[in-house]
Amino acid sequence: MNTQAATHVPIPAFPRGTINIEGHDLPMVLYKDQPVLTFKMMDQVHERPDGTASRNFRQNRDRFIENEDYFNVPYEEHKNLVARRNSSGYPGTGQGNPIIFLTGMGYMMLVKSFTDDRAWKVQRALVNTYFQTRQARTTTGKAKAMKAELANLKTHKAARKQAQEEARLIYNGQGTLDDLAPWPILQDMTHQALDAYKQNPTVQKDGVVFRLDQLVTAYLAHRFQNAPAPPVIKFTVCRDDADRIRVVEFLARCRDLITAFDWLQEQQDIHNPFNTPGAMAASLIKVFKNSHVPVPGWLFKSRVKSITGQHYHWFEKSVDPNSITTKQNVKAD
Repeated sequence: MNTQAATHVPIPAFPRGTINIEGHDLPMVLYKDQPVLTFKMMDQVHERPDGTASRNFRQNRDRFIENEDYFNVPYEEHKNLVARRNSSGYPGTGQGNPIIFLTGMGYMMLVKSFTDDRAWKVQRALVNTYFQTRQARTTTGKAKAMKAELANLKTHKAARKQAQEEARLIYNGQGTLDDLAPWPILQDMTHQALDAYKQNPTVQKDGVVFRLDQLVTAYLAHRFQNAPAPPVIKFTVCRDDADRIRVVEFLARCRDLITAFDWLQEQQDIHNPFNTPGAMAASLIKVFKNSHVPVPGWLFKSRVKSITGQHYHWFEKSVDPNSITTKQNVKAD
């Protein structure tokens, strides 16, 4: 019993039938899943003396790129590939010697040294039949790969869309990431979407935070650009050591916010979906109190003051002192 372990696994390379090229039957030789030619096969089909193709190759070898124009194949890999009458190839023809296999590109380069009329016919036939076998197989493989990639892309887009929706719900306090534990891929994509929310200070344009951002922007535009001022709400600012505005804060009742959002609708055509103080309060609690992710740039405290049953909420918005609207923030309060 032979217990010696195999030390070499040959690359699949074997003939697949024959193809008639201008009156000569050539074996279809495949190596690394592509048709290849030996020098002897090339001499045979071009009706040249034995050794012609090999000699021309040696004379121009520095112009050929190994593993692209030709393969230098060890005996162990080619010994069962071609019949001995077709195996002649540089370097050497004896048993145990390697052999040169020309690829389609290598053949096209080497055949330039054959300038007779037959060379043109043979070249056309080889390109259109012998080497076309690889092209058809490659095209089919690429088509299958593209189809699979497209299906994966559609699946990925659908999953990404669902992750964004899950992130929106979690951001607004409806569920947690742990709820997605049974679907780890979706959970990971949702976590990434939540991180994106943290980086983006403007939340959905149909949400309360977006409208609060617009109110602060409008207030700063009023201070430094003489734009119309939002009504009802009294804003105050905090400055840094360079006397630049860093924070805008205000107290407001829910009915005050509704009035200010109505103003945004008139001034900037931003629809106000909040019709009652109860709807406004529910949205604030959901976004600021129940959310598992802090709202970027905002601090919120509910019911910091109550007067005759009216509850006032505190809002603080961090401001970029280098933004366009605050570049000229040297105006006194």
